[in-house]
Amino acid sequence: MATAVVTAVLDATADAVWSRVRDFGRWDAWIRRITAVVMDPGQEAAPVGAVRTVYVTDPAGGHSIRERLVSQDDQRRTLAYEFPEGSPFPVRSYLGTVHVEDITTSPGRAYLRWTGDFDADEADEAAAGQTFSAIYESFIRDLAADLAAAATAAGPSRS
Repeated sequence: MATAVVTAVLDATADAVWSRVRDFGRWDAWIRRITAVVMDPGQEAAPVGAVRTVYVTDPAGGHSIRERLVSQDDQRRTLAYEFPEGSPFPVRSYLGTVHVEDITTSPGRAYLRWTGDFDADEADEAAAGQTFSAIYESFIRDLAADLAAAATAAGPSRS
C-alpha cells in the first residue's frame, strides 16, 4: 500500500473550509477541473455510502470517475471516499481522505491534509503517487481561490 499526501495552510477558518469540503455532491462549485458532479438517484443529500459521478476536464479531453463517500465526521472534519467500480488510474484500490483542522496559534487559518492510500503495481506506484499529489495540489489551489473570492465578496470584517 502506498500513500500520497498534500498539506496546506489556508487563509480561512476550519469551519469555512469544511463547509465546502464536506458537501460531497458540490465539489464542482470550487474545483475548476470538475465540470459536474452527479449524485446517484435518491442520494442527492450525499449520505455516507452515496455514490457520485465526477466529470473532469484534463489535457486529454476529460473523463468521469465514480466515487463513494465512505465516511464523514463533522466533529473531526474528516471525510473519506473510494473508487467503487475501478479507477481511471493504474491502481487496484484507492481511499482518499480529506481532513481539516483549526490552527489554534493562528486564528482564522486552517490546516488541510489530503491523502490517498492506494495499491498499485510497483512499476506504477511512484507515478500514481505523483499524479494523486498533483491532483490534490490543484484542488487545494482551487479551494484557496474560492475561499479568497468568498472573503472578498463578504467585504471587510467589522470589529
